[in-house]
Amino acid sequence: VNSSVADAPQLRPPRDLGAGMTILESAKYAPYRWAISLWGERGLIGALLVGDKQDGGLYSQEEMETAQATGERIVHLLSGEQMVRRLIELQRKRTAEQRVMDLRTRRTLHDEILPSLHLAVLQLSRIDRQQPAVQEALDTLSEAHQQIAALLANAQPAPARDPDPCEVIGGLRAMVEVEFAHNFEQICWRGGKAVPDAFYVDAVAGEVILGAAREAIRNAAFYGRGGRAERPLSLQIGVCTQDELTVFIQDNGVGIDAGAAVGSSGGSGSGLALHSTLLAVVGGYLMIESPLEGGTLVTITVPNGS
Repeated sequence: VNSSVADAPQLRPPRDLGAGMTILESAKYAPYRWAISLWGERGLIGALLVGDKQDGGLYSQEEMETAQATGERIVHLLSGEQMVRRLIELQRKRTAEQRVMDLRTRRTLHDEILPSLHLAVLQLSRIDRQQPAVQEALDTLSEAHQQIAALLANAQPAPARDPDPCEVIGGLRAMVEVEFAHNFEQICWRGGKAVPDAFYVDAVAGEVILGAAREAIRNAAFYGRGGRAERPLSLQIGVCTQDELTVFIQDNGVGIDAGAAVGSSGGSGSGLALHSTLLAVVGGYLMIESPLEGGTLVTITVPNGS
């Protein structure tokens, strides 16, 4: 199949035989003798080059139409594969940028802001603390210093390497333990012993699933407390592998509007929208439920065998 329209032979010369089958110049295209034009919603998408039949006979109309439909299907599958690869590369770039920003923020807080706050506290401590303004400034700086120090202590560095995308459950467990263990007061797995120890999928589908799960857990960790650091936050994770692979991620946070969640990323503007698109490309989907009483449930589903 020649899926490049630019490189495809001219498909409408004077010797067009009908049904999109064109005689080729034997010297230029040997051993191919005919080109069957392939069409899509946007017009010409490529050409299927065919040679003589092995038995030396002629091609029937049914055979040409079957070859044309098969070629168009192959080109469609190839274009879908390219779309998946490009979206995954975009997600990888986004994840790398997020990690760089996290590390840069951590370094700036630790190496620059904390020492500056500490110096300011020492300088103010030399002034008469009986003055209300001085004491208030000291209390504010001390509290800010403690909050930043606690944040750095609880923050976990990015993992040295990503989980194996082919093994979804092990990759999900490793991701939660390494990246998000300190973001929740409690993390439990729904189903207990019913959760399988391992489940293997295609590497592309596995990377899409883990990427969507990471984004859902990250949203819960960052926004589940609703700006109240003292609010306890727990996370439940479930995996079902019967008719299809389904991952449930539920928190007891303040809740979110499902429509806003898909269109919001907490900073980058893409959020779960990109992951919803990736899941759709591999045949899956993503659902968000956020009842009025609070909490958020994200369901990630892909067909078995993806």
